[in-house]
Amino acid sequence: MATADVVVVGGPLEPDELAAILPAAIPVFVLADLPVAAEAALIRGGVAAVFGPDQLERLPVAIDRHVENARTLAHVRSTEAESRQVQDRFRELIEGVAGVVYEFDLATEQFTYVSGRAESMLGYPVADWLAPGFWRRMVHPEDFDAATGRRRNDEAADRDHTLEFRGTTVDGRVVWIQDRIALHRGLNGLKTIAGLFVDITRIKQAEFERAALQTQLVQAQKMEAIGTLAGGIAHDFNNILMGILGNAEMALEELASWHPAVGNLTEVIRAANRARDAVQRILTFSRKQEPVRQTLALRTIVDDAVVLLRSTLPSTIDLVVEPLQDAPLVHVDPSQIHQVLTNLATNAAHAIGNRAGSIAIRESVVHVDRDQAATHGQLTERSYVRLSVHDSGAGMDPVTLSRLFEPFFTTKGPGEGTGLGLAVAHGIIEEHDGAIIVESRVGQGTAFHLYFPAVERKVAPPAGRAAAIPRGRGEHVLLVDDEAAIVRVGRRMLERLGYRVTAVESAREALTTFLANPAGFDLVISDLTMPEKTGLELAREIRTAASQIRFLLTTGHPDALDHGRPPEIDGVLCKPFATARLAQEIDRILRARPVSANLGPR
Repeated sequence: MATADVVVVGGPLEPDELAAILPAAIPVFVLADLPVAAEAALIRGGVAAVFGPDQLERLPVAIDRHVENARTLAHVRSTEAESRQVQDRFRELIEGVAGVVYEFDLATEQFTYVSGRAESMLGYPVADWLAPGFWRRMVHPEDFDAATGRRRNDEAADRDHTLEFRGTTVDGRVVWIQDRIALHRGLNGLKTIAGLFVDITRIKQAEFERAALQTQLVQAQKMEAIGTLAGGIAHDFNNILMGILGNAEMALEELASWHPAVGNLTEVIRAANRARDAVQRILTFSRKQEPVRQTLALRTIVDDAVVLLRSTLPSTIDLVVEPLQDAPLVHVDPSQIHQVLTNLATNAAHAIGNRAGSIAIRESVVHVDRDQAATHGQLTERSYVRLSVHDSGAGMDPVTLSRLFEPFFTTKGPGEGTGLGLAVAHGIIEEHDGAIIVESRVGQGTAFHLYFPAVERKVAPPAGRAAAIPRGRGEHVLLVDDEAAIVRVGRRMLERLGYRVTAVESAREALTTFLANPAGFDLVISDLTMPEKTGLELAREIRTAASQIRFLLTTGHPDALDHGRPPEIDGVLCKPFATARLAQEIDRILRARPVSANLGPR
């Protein structure tokens, strides 16, 4: 049955009849001649209109109007329902976007709309976003001018754009935000922004990490090149020192103890030894070594590092060292602890900046009890040797302090640091079963406390008299080096030790000389690096002719035999070496094989 658009009722209606019709939501027209009060009561009860006998001609017009109104109302309701569905769907889409959709009034620089994800991005409620001035509040102070300027420039050029800046969360954290902006003009002719904020913190962090790793790779390549260069320089420099040290030692032996030149020559020898040690430190610092732990006094590492630090720190920084006498020993890799100490001192210098300041390195012994061990999880109940590095720098706030050992975290400017130094230092100390504890306050400097498990110091036996320098018994030595100065000083040192010496300045001449009388020599002493052939190549050719000949290799490059001593070689001496060291090594080699094994025509 079709549904009626209107109901026309003739005659007066009883209340129950009216109640049965009205819930159908269809206009009801009553045809009856009723008193005014009765007519009003029906109208109040929900009747659309009441027509008397003399008003029937108006009924069709009224019906048409009510039908049209009903259809219009139905259409409006249907449209509103569809609109609500579209709005709900649009809202679901907006809220599903992985970011904050927003509208921004350029005239007032105020957000007029933000999607629900706004609060989760920065922690501020939506009401804060819509408040005046929130744009300045949300953008990191260091990025505000650049971000605002970029917006205004692109607005003037009437172009869409994308920019990146740092935002600040409600709890002070920094997040990276990508802002995708579309400009449009409203009905009032004013420009507004419809945009999307996307949190790209993880992407930026990955970019920073890739850049840091690239920097580390470049740095590693530089260090490798420096190591190669340092090795070459060390070779040349050690050859020079060999001449200085050898001649000074021999000159000193010629003088009586009262001679005025004794003091001068002693200083020359001391300076040459210091130069030799400096070359060794540079080589140690520039090359990669496998960790090798030793049981030693921590102050020996400190003393070694301080020599380099005094030459590299600015003169405005006072370096104070307070070692502890008779401190327990520690079991550590010296090169790794040297690296940690150098890194901490360098960071301290950066914290001080261009101002005058001080860095203090102090050694102490502490016993960690149960309560302290419970407070600091890295420590256990035992004794530690503590090495503290104090600086008078700017200090750190709690937020910086909490992130100090995070990889790639740095407070330095671009190009000044990778953020890996302290992370590596932390790992090294942990590998040594130790701990790093940091104390710092803004304006009051910083203190790094390094804890190393103490090792019991064993009582050394009383020192006996120095052993006499071993001397030769006329054994014949073939000496070869491409440096004439080394040949001259080497010949004199060997002759003073009681050996017969044949000295040449090339590997080719050495081979010719030896092959002319292979049984006439007891020992060959050769430089490793020579133009025509290396000392190793010479050793192989000589050993082919006389397998029992003893061969001592000398080198100014300490890393030259990193992979071990070849079987053709009986010993290796690193230049510069003292006469006593040369004598001891020759004696060891000759006593290992009796001289009679190679007796022949001399």
